[in-house]
Amino acid sequence: MLGGLIDLGAGGAAFHEDLIGLLVKAGGSRRSAEMFVQLRGLAGDEPQSLRAISRELSAERVRQLVRELEIGPLQQALRDESGELAMLRAGLVAALRRIEKHAPGADADIQAALAAELNPLQTAPASVVRISDILGVEHDLRLTKWTARAKFVDADRLKLATPLDRSIKDTVTGIVPNGLPDDFANFINFARRYSRGSGVVGASQVAQLFTSGGHSATAMAPNEAAAYLRPFSVHLGWHDGDDWFCFFNSANEFFRKVANRVEMFKRGSFQSILEFHQRFSRSWYAGEKMIVPESVLRVALELAGFVIEGDEIQPMTSLKIVAGRRTSETQMKMVGVFHDLLASRGGQKSVKRNELVQALLKAGIRESTARVYLGNKGLFICTGNLCRLADSADEVPGIDPTARRKPGRPPKMQAGEADSSAVQT
Repeated sequence: MLGGLIDLGAGGAAFHEDLIGLLVKAGGSRRSAEMFVQLRGLAGDEPQSLRAISRELSAERVRQLVRELEIGPLQQALRDESGELAMLRAGLVAALRRIEKHAPGADADIQAALAAELNPLQTAPASVVRISDILGVEHDLRLTKWTARAKFVDADRLKLATPLDRSIKDTVTGIVPNGLPDDFANFINFARRYSRGSGVVGASQVAQLFTSGGHSATAMAPNEAAAYLRPFSVHLGWHDGDDWFCFFNSANEFFRKVANRVEMFKRGSFQSILEFHQRFSRSWYAGEKMIVPESVLRVALELAGFVIEGDEIQPMTSLKIVAGRRTSETQMKMVGVFHDLLASRGGQKSVKRNELVQALLKAGIRESTARVYLGNKGLFICTGNLCRLADSADEVPGIDPTARRKPGRPPKMQAGEADSSAVQT
C-alpha cells in the first residue's frame, strides 16, 4: 500500500515518496525522480536550483535528466491504472481539504496550525499543493510569494530585527484561495505605516481601515490580515477579541516616546505616557482611530526591553534600539533645571511658571524655546502658575485628579506621523 495512504491519519507524510515510486514503476530512475522532487519543491523544501541539486552533475545535465523524466515516465505514471495513482490522489485530496481551512496563510504557519490539531502534516503544505498540481488534483488554492522586511535577523529565527535592520528582507511562500486579491504588498505597507503612530495594530481593525480607505477592491477579512501580518511582525496575543501585532523592525513612535521619557525622568508612568502619546500624536489618516487595549501595549513594551511593574516603567535593555533620535540636549537641560529648582525648595513637586522660565533663561535656553516647551511639547504640565514634570504621579494644585482617565479603560490610540524627532524609514 502507498505510504501516503498508510500515513494519511498522521498527515500523509510520504506523498513525495509515493510519487517517486510511481515514477520508478513507470520506467524512470530513482536518481532522476529524486532530482525532479528537489527541483520542484515536492519534499517539504522550497524548489531548488539546478546547481544546488547535485555536485556531481552539471546544471545542464540535471536539466536534461529532469526533462526526460517529465516527458517520459511522468506521463506514463499519469496513465497508471493499477490503483496506486488513484490512492495517492485520494490522500492528496484529504490533505488539501485540511489546508484550505487555514488558507490564506504562510506555508510554515499553516503547517503549525495543522500540527496544533494533533494530526500534523509532516510535509510542507506548499509541497502538497505542488504535487497536486503535477498530478491533476483539483483544488481552490494557489501559491504566492510574500516579501517584506525580515522579522528576524538570525538563521535560528530567535533575534528580532530592529529599525536598524530594515534593509534585510525575507520571502515566504503563501497559500491563498484562488479568488483572493493579491493585496499583500499594499496591506503590509499600510499596516507598517499605521503602526508607527499607534505602536501596534489589531488584525480586525487594520483590515477594516484598509478596506474603508479604498485600498482593496474587496473587503479584507480579519483572518486575511492576520495571515499577512504573522510572518513579518510579532504576534502579541489575543486581546479583547482581536489578534494584535507589532513591527519591531520599523520606526515606532510609541516606543520612542517611552524610551525618551524614561531616559529623561529615569522612570516612566505607564498611564502618563499613554495620555501623553494620545495628546501629541498627529493622525496619519485623518479621522481614523484604533482602539488599543492597555494589555497589548504592556506586552509590546516588555518585548521591547522594558520592565513594567504596576504603573512604573523601567528600562531592562539598551534604549538605543527603540529610542530613535536620542532625547535632545535642550530637553535634558530643562529637566535638570526643573530638578534643581525642586531641590532648592525642600522637596516640592511643582514650581511657579515664572520662576521656571527665569531659571531656564539663566541656564542659557532661549525664552521662545522655554515657552514652547512649557506650552505644548508635553515635557511639563502647567496649570495656572504652577508647573510639574509630565511624568510625575504627584498632583498639582488646581488639577482635578478625577479628570484623569480611569485605569483599565482602553485608550483611543491615534495612528501618528513620526514627528521631527522620530526615526525616518
